[in-house]
Amino acid sequence: MHRRADFLLWVNDAPTTQFINTEGTILELTAPRRGNKAYAKRQRKRYQRNLERLGEQRYSALHNTNGRTETAETQDLFFTFTYDHKKYTIDEANARVSNDLKKMRTYIHRIFDSKFGTITCYESSKTGYPAPHMIIRFDKSFPVFYHLSSKMKWSWRLKDKNLKLRFQVAWRSIGGGHSDVKGIVDTDGDDIGAKIRYAFKYILKAVVGDKKSQDSVTALNTLANNKAFHRGTVYMSPAFVNRTPNPVISRLDITRTKLQQAKNLIYTLNRKIKAKPDQETALGSRLSYLRRVISVLQSNLPPPEWKYYHTVEPWMMRLRGKGTADATVTVYSGVPAI
Repeated sequence: MHRRADFLLWVNDAPTTQFINTEGTILELTAPRRGNKAYAKRQRKRYQRNLERLGEQRYSALHNTNGRTETAETQDLFFTFTYDHKKYTIDEANARVSNDLKKMRTYIHRIFDSKFGTITCYESSKTGYPAPHMIIRFDKSFPVFYHLSSKMKWSWRLKDKNLKLRFQVAWRSIGGGHSDVKGIVDTDGDDIGAKIRYAFKYILKAVVGDKKSQDSVTALNTLANNKAFHRGTVYMSPAFVNRTPNPVISRLDITRTKLQQAKNLIYTLNRKIKAKPDQETALGSRLSYLRRVISVLQSNLPPPEWKYYHTVEPWMMRLRGKGTADATVTVYSGVPAI
């Protein structure tokens, strides 16, 4: 409860960034913070790029049995993980979930005897406990059949029940609770695109303060826990990207991607140094190299249409009586053009 309250205060306290163009026009944009419109807009673009990579390829060779679609083969599986509430507190489970999923990737490789790429969604339940999902694209296909559960819900299930059993045993051996695995087949709107949409839904729709959004307890727990434990909500591995059609991108896109990767590495190294100051000397040369790389990459980018001008703190926006701007263009007289 307190974590959700702190998260809501943090989201609503996002600063406003001003940009200026050559004509002296100032553009005001709310800084992206998970849970606000600016962040959701950025993640929606990321989600669309991921769908574009997939193209029409779904790895779901259907086979008809007696005129009905009952069996299929798929290289895409959907894994669900949970924790025993009696075994861990909410914070204990959240603190260990990332490392537990890393261990599970090793087990999954051994159990399914195939290399793979993953999309990991760090979802939290209404109780606050982590309930992550993992979309895995393997290098080989697995037979699945259409199954009606006792709750009258249809899903694609592995024909080889031993695979599912070994997977569940592995998760419990690590310290997890209940787990499940389903096949992803391009039928009835349950293809890989639908599963990726599911993974992104909390950061696409859970916009704090927006009456049209789904700012449910589950969504707020998901965003608040991920912020508190310094992790993203959705992570797509390079191995998964390599297993998609991945259309040709421009040289400029490659430069921007490499620039962002270098910045991310600097952020990671600075966090390591902050946690262990004695490593500053050992990591210093690598930081210097990354800064030189960033300088070279930035010199190869075209000049921006808009340049950073000023940051307006939330209290100043409230003082102006406008609240927090989202995408307001304002022309200020007397502002020199650049």
